[in-house]
Amino acid sequence: MPWTKDSDSLHQYLAGITSVDTLNPVVSGSMGAGRVFAASGAARDSVLRVLAGHAVPVVTRVVRDLRMRDPVVAEQYLAELMVDTMPVYHQSIGQGAQIQLWFGEGRIAMTDSLVRGGLMQNIRQTLNRYFVAASMAGVGDAAATTRAVAELAAHAPMNSLDDYIDSKNMVWATGWAVAAYHAVFGDTLVARQWKNVIAQLPQNDRTWDWPAALAADIEARIAVNRGDIETAEREARIAYEAWGVHSSNELESHPEPAMRFHLAEILRSRGLLEESKRLYKSFVPPSNWSAFYTARSSWQLGVLAEHRGDLREAALHYSTALGLWSRGDASVAEWRRMADTALQRVLAQIG
Repeated sequence: MPWTKDSDSLHQYLAGITSVDTLNPVVSGSMGAGRVFAASGAARDSVLRVLAGHAVPVVTRVVRDLRMRDPVVAEQYLAELMVDTMPVYHQSIGQGAQIQLWFGEGRIAMTDSLVRGGLMQNIRQTLNRYFVAASMAGVGDAAATTRAVAELAAHAPMNSLDDYIDSKNMVWATGWAVAAYHAVFGDTLVARQWKNVIAQLPQNDRTWDWPAALAADIEARIAVNRGDIETAEREARIAYEAWGVHSSNELESHPEPAMRFHLAEILRSRGLLEESKRLYKSFVPPSNWSAFYTARSSWQLGVLAEHRGDLREAALHYSTALGLWSRGDASVAEWRRMADTALQRVLAQIG
């Protein structure tokens, strides 16, 4: 799906993909998303409704393409997926993607209000990790994150973490979230206690040294906290390399996107701009969409592009960030203001 909203690019895109195997769900989903943007009004509503009834692989591709191009239209599609008459798994996809979209747009206080009102209890711990990861990326809600950390620590107590080391409970991700929070926001003694427990967890059937990766990521955050950016870079690189598997399929509540984004931030602060740019680009369209990491990375890519004088690319990235943050709450108000100011500045220079 083209990243821009240019109608000519869209029609060229549709013409291109109709010439390939349309039985492939990725192609079918992208074609469906293209039809959404080629339509308008009631016709668009009808296309969204029909697409919501397709098979899961097609649905997930439609979600991916719509949110890359227009979050508002994406949310309309998610509403169709969550209609009571839809299959349970379709409703589940809609709910999960809606959470990603809300966090990506910075509607975090609203999400916290719904959680405290008793909704979405089936994904409560995943949501708690979202609150933590968003805060560490600089776009969180402090009160919501404090509550989330307390619930995570109670869900997976430090002294029994290795008793529940299985993929269903994801206590390893829970422990990392609690440790990383303390590393970033102040209590480094608690962070190290959690880190030591995580470092001793068994790898089990995973082929990469994920305990060492998580431990190094926590140490990198502690180093940033004390202003030791050289050690932070070393530990963040160890974390990134030890994890080994870097994929656009990881949820934003998982450690991997957080360690990738953190490494990008550290490299940028060290003046290693090309390396940081490569990592930031792994979070943005057209290669990926990753909730709050997409907005934050788009902002940083805009800053980098403007700094090197590439004003059109800067405008594209600023516009992507602003498009997401435009419906956000207080957690992204300052980011929204800065993105709007920066976009107007570069557009004025472009003429």
